Order: sequence, then structure tokens, then C-alpha cells
Amino acid sequence: MEVVISLQGGGGWPDGSVAPLGTWLGRERELRGRVRRAPAAAPPPAVMGTATDLLTVVLEPGGVATVLAAALVAWVQRRAGNQTVTITRPDGTILTVAAEHVRGLDARQVNELAQQLARSLEPGETVPGEPMPGEPTRPPAAPAG
Repeated sequence: MEVVISLQGGGGWPDGSVAPLGTWLGRERELRGRVRRAPAAAPPPAVMGTATDLLTVVLEPGGVATVLAAALVAWVQRRAGNQTVTITRPDGTILTVAAEHVRGLDARQVNELAQQLARSLEPGETVPGEPMPGEPTRPPAAPAG
């Protein structure tokens, strides 16, 4: 399974640049060779902005999702500014980790968040119900019709 990662917010790099995050993830032994920079993508319909720089990460069963989740949470927690990492699964599910929600968490809460994010990233897993602030989120369901 391949997930797509984008970045929004400040922190010293041009808005949307994933280069520092890609470097951070590439330092994780289990993620080496799994993280690639993807061509910039236009923003989704009804979203204002410019093209977004993207990373793709190849996941498979066996703990890679856990390493990715822990690395993403740690990276966001250590950044300056209000950055948000958005992860899009192949099924269209969107997960987010926002700096403003992660910074105030203690070690236990950070660990719980990383574990929940990892479960949501595991191939074949479904995303749990509505999360608390700072936890992964999913887009609202389309209206029945």
C-alpha cells in the first residue's frame, strides 16, 4: 500500500515543501527506500492554494506503519510554526497530524497518538470513529442519495 503525504504550514521552508520531512523519514532504517518525493499536485477541488509538494511512502504489514507514524508525530512535535501533515491512503481516507494539537501532549499521549495513527495506516485496516483533537481524522462521509 502506498500513502501520500503533504505538508501545510510554516516553519522556515516554503509553504508545502516536504523536503525536510523526507529527510527526517529517510533517517529511519525501516523507511529507507520506501519514501519518495512525488510530483507536485494541484490542490483538491474547492481548496484555494497552489500546487502541493508530496511524498509517497510504501507500507506493508510488519511494523513499517508504526515506524512511519512515530516518525511523523515526532517530526511535527519538534517543528516551529503550525504545520500539519496530511496522509492520504489509497482508499481516499485522509489522516492529519497538526502541530498545534501535538505539542501539548505528554509522552503517554504522544505514544497513544502514534499507535492510533499506525493502526490507521496498516494495510487493510479501517479508520476508527471520530477522533479527539490531535488524533488522525478522516473526511466526512458523502451524503446518501
